[in-house]
Amino acid sequence: MDVYSGTSIILADSDTKLEISGNLNILNNAQFTFTGNGYVKFSNPGPDATYNITCGTGASMLFSGSGQSDKVLEIQQNTVHFPQLSSLTFQNCKIEMGTSKRMQTDVSYPVTFNNVKVTSTTGSNNSHRSFLFIGQSNVTISNCIFEYGLYGIYGNLTWTDGAPLYINNSIFRNNTKGMHIIGKGIHLINCTVLDNSTYGIYCTGMSFPSAFESCYFISNNDGLYYNGSTSSNIDIEDTYFAFNYNDGIRASGGFNLNLECSFVIDNVRYGIYATNGTKIYPFKCDMSNNLKTIYLNYGTVNLNAKYNQLQALNDGYTIYGFAPSKAACGINVNQICNNNRWELNQSAIPVYNSNFRLWVYGCPTNPPTIINLTDSNPLFQTCGSKMSRESLLAIDTVNQSMFFTPNLDDEAIDFEIEDIHSENTDYGNQIINEIESYILQSNSLDNTTESLLSERYNYIHELIAKYYIKLGFDQHNETFNESVSRIIDFNNSLASENSTSVLDYYSFCLDIALLYQMIDNYDLAIEKLDILSEYVIQSDVLSDSEYDYLQKWICFIGAEKLAKEGLLTIDEFMLAIEDCDLCMTNRSTESDDDNGDEEYIEKFTVSETSNSTYGFYISPNPNNGSFTITLNDPCENCEVQIINSVGQIVKSIKPSQRGLYNISIEGLTAGHYNVIYLIDNSVKHTATVVVKQ
Repeated sequence: MDVYSGTSIILADSDTKLEISGNLNILNNAQFTFTGNGYVKFSNPGPDATYNITCGTGASMLFSGSGQSDKVLEIQQNTVHFPQLSSLTFQNCKIEMGTSKRMQTDVSYPVTFNNVKVTSTTGSNNSHRSFLFIGQSNVTISNCIFEYGLYGIYGNLTWTDGAPLYINNSIFRNNTKGMHIIGKGIHLINCTVLDNSTYGIYCTGMSFPSAFESCYFISNNDGLYYNGSTSSNIDIEDTYFAFNYNDGIRASGGFNLNLECSFVIDNVRYGIYATNGTKIYPFKCDMSNNLKTIYLNYGTVNLNAKYNQLQALNDGYTIYGFAPSKAACGINVNQICNNNRWELNQSAIPVYNSNFRLWVYGCPTNPPTIINLTDSNPLFQTCGSKMSRESLLAIDTVNQSMFFTPNLDDEAIDFEIEDIHSENTDYGNQIINEIESYILQSNSLDNTTESLLSERYNYIHELIAKYYIKLGFDQHNETFNESVSRIIDFNNSLASENSTSVLDYYSFCLDIALLYQMIDNYDLAIEKLDILSEYVIQSDVLSDSEYDYLQKWICFIGAEKLAKEGLLTIDEFMLAIEDCDLCMTNRSTESDDDNGDEEYIEKFTVSETSNSTYGFYISPNPNNGSFTITLNDPCENCEVQIINSVGQIVKSIKPSQRGLYNISIEGLTAGHYNVIYLIDNSVKHTATVVVKQ
């Protein structure tokens, strides 16, 4: 089909469709669109790498309807690749996605989603793959619903020279993952992330700052998972993480996790679970009624004069786990945490082994070196009253006016990026000033100064990321490269100081490698990480957790290098990133006998992913094509499907009503597969299995 400039397509009523199973060619300056009440259906039978839309100079595509119940597009094609258009716009409409189907753009140009519902053709989760963004710098997503898919949105933001993604007034519900984000940063305002069966939002390899403002993460398995570098600080304000079936927030990396006036409440396990050095700064937050409020292994939390409600379920542990300290092992440490609430009794103070339990990371655990928390004035002052349980659980789109008013004038809401630290955007001079201030302040080693130095250190790395964004990722800017070199020299000087601890040395050197990654010097980044890995192996203080964390970054940066060199397609790159997650070891337990109490302390050698879900367990994974799927519970009307990387079902097993717990799979060829667990044709759980040669 050839579409010329001035072409008029009229689809008369809601049953009228234009089905494109062959090739669509949009000529110069033509716009592919239609009027009327019908819809367009893409149904080319080819694999993901099917490019059946071409266009000329100045061509565009517009899908516009009368509202989110007005179907204008159906995708029954493995992947619809939109070509190099002048613009791609979806507005005031519904898009229905077939099982495992996907849309994507392979180049950067303006893409707009405004008042759109992206849903499945079945009305339940059919593992559709929604829309794949590759880090376009001019994406507008406002007033939308993304539901019933494997992902609400997939953002491969590291691809080419990708940019952070900005979304407002949108809802991600009933997906396996509400969002899956690779690299760069993610910014959400007034968004709801609801009832997603694994993660509300899953972010890995993040390298630029992210922000969440006035959002809701409710009734997901885990609310937010965020893995990133020191430069990928998160600012969270006026946001709820509530009633998630596992953890409210899972953080992995040395970034700052800043929470202000937020609610991390009623999560079944932990409010916040922090690993690999996350620095947590909550202020006037309600973090009550989680099994444990904050778990550190390892990480830090600054609670002095922060006015938080920290009470755990049944007055249990508020702060638990391992945190680094400059004190010598065997000498207990005092940490001031004034102005917080610790128990139902508002005058209660922190009591070791009662409402908190914290040890120095890297010290022998028998006996452990204790970190004592002190609060001379246990007051708290959160920013406001939390919503009732009933109100939170009722959040949905039945009454969309609770959350947003559809923007029917076709003009997207502007997304304002606020620099919470300074309006000054002369980043080069800010970096110089911050480094000088750090050096002047670094003579004191008390806990308060230590925390301030740590926060300033992270801010320096955040500034270089913001500088890079401001320059449009221009690696050739002379002053930017001078700033990068200045921070690398700064980190090298910190690492070479005699007083630098083993853990700090590890952190400073890791950040040097990730600075090289930021400017695409992948060979040097990997070289630095390899050297640091050898250092970890030789260390008596650092553990498998640090080593495995480095290996993940080596894997991630190696995949990014191959992609930039044109040796990986976008799908191959995403599969390589999944391999990076799967190479991490699973959670183990270690016994600690302290004060006569036998307690199992969860120690993450690493816990980025696990092969187990609530629905089934795959063993082994990865494998050579032979493995076992073990169902956790007997099922009726259930089905297990194995789908290959191009969306084809290669095996389908229907266990008997009596319950077939162990399903043996043989003979799969090398590749990545999705294992889908359905009950009554509705997707309940999914997992990725890797078959190697």
